[in-house]
Amino acid sequence: MSLKAGVAITERLLERFGERIEYDGRRFHAFPTASRIAHARLITLRACGLSARKAETLRDVARPIESGELKEERVAGMRTSLIHTALKRR
Repeated sequence: MSLKAGVAITERLLERFGERIEYDGRRFHAFPTASRIAHARLITLRACGLSARKAETLRDVARPIESGELKEERVAGMRTSLIHTALKRR
């Protein structure tokens, strides 16, 4: 995925799932919470530009974070392969 495509997808995810914040007359979006992503429909995640596999993986990571089984701080520094291993163990 190119940087340009990644930025565009991230912007769509922020707009669709992030909390809207008004500051100094400007509108911003916070990064989506694990809960918002965990409960998102795959078709809605895909509409943001994610492939089916990326949408599933994003939601699969968000669900154990939301439930407390997996700490967000732990996932933040992990390689993708280690995240998959952690998800398989739960």
